[in-house]
Amino acid sequence: MDENQNYGYNEGNYNNQGANGGQQPYGNQPYAQNQNAYGQPVQPQPQPQYQQAPYGAQQQYNQANFGQPVKAVVYDAVPDRTSGVSVGALVCGILGLLLFWVPGVDIGLCLAGLICGIVAIVKQHGGRGLAIAGLILSIIDCILTLIFMYFFLLGMMLL
Repeated sequence: MDENQNYGYNEGNYNNQGANGGQQPYGNQPYAQNQNAYGQPVQPQPQPQYQQAPYGAQQQYNQANFGQPVKAVVYDAVPDRTSGVSVGALVCGILGLLLFWVPGVDIGLCLAGLICGIVAIVKQHGGRGLAIAGLILSIIDCILTLIFMYFFLLGMMLL
């Protein structure tokens, strides 16, 4: 294969190529450089001249000076305050489960957990989930306490 092969193109001669039999598409003007879409001659328009500042000089912009920029004010969402009654219900429920084998203390924790849980839910204090969890734990605590007291009293009767 020859290195200088031009793959069928004649250098500078395009007369025998193309679908229209070698005729130029827009008359005598190659590729319609100075004609509009209707074949009429068009005068070239002069390009606008732009003034550039020398290198390193600052350009002046016509902008109004409105003073210092203002910092954006961001309002953080304040979380709901958790009510102490809700936390008290949960703490009484947890302590009641841990101390269910001490009958006197457990009955007081059970009743305090039930009362605090119901009050927090009815008055719609913050921490509704804590109040519900404390109420459920207090109910479980009451059931365990009653079962433990039953077996304790049954064992005392057998002695």
